[in-house]
Amino acid sequence: FEYQPSILLLDEADKMDNDCYSVLLGLMESGEVLETKSRKARGIRLETMVIAACNSSAKMPAEFLSRFALHANFPKYSREEFIEVCTGFLTRSESCPPDLASLIGQLVYDYGIGDVRKARGAWQLMTAPTRDEALRVIQLMLKYSKDSSGNHNRRKSSLQKERLL
Repeated sequence: FEYQPSILLLDEADKMDNDCYSVLLGLMESGEVLETKSRKARGIRLETMVIAACNSSAKMPAEFLSRFALHANFPKYSREEFIEVCTGFLTRSESCPPDLASLIGQLVYDYGIGDVRKARGAWQLMTAPTRDEALRVIQLMLKYSKDSSGNHNRRKSSLQKERLL
């Protein structure tokens, strides 16, 4: 009640606790926020625009999602875009040599290891800035990667490991 924002920006909204949704539902529907402490309630009416960002809205309540006027979905990077983003990020933020940054981006994309953060992780795990070391680290990442159900994906790893060599 101390702050009365005109804009509320939520990042990683898909990771909020369920309690947050109920407060936001009231704010987004009627502009009302209620607080109950020690059996005493107080409320405030706000004119607040809510903007949320998330990786996936799949697990978010439908009644929460329906209160947003716009749902922008961004397509996944193409292979070329992914490599370009990885190369730019690793060279600028991590001081990785451009050729090696590009190779890491290619390997992370081609073997479905993950996103740009995984490329950064690969670079940080490397003990030497060489192509062979990049391949070694990617092989480790493949070996210990999990599939979407959380199980170690050994069959995929061994097949991809052979292709990598």
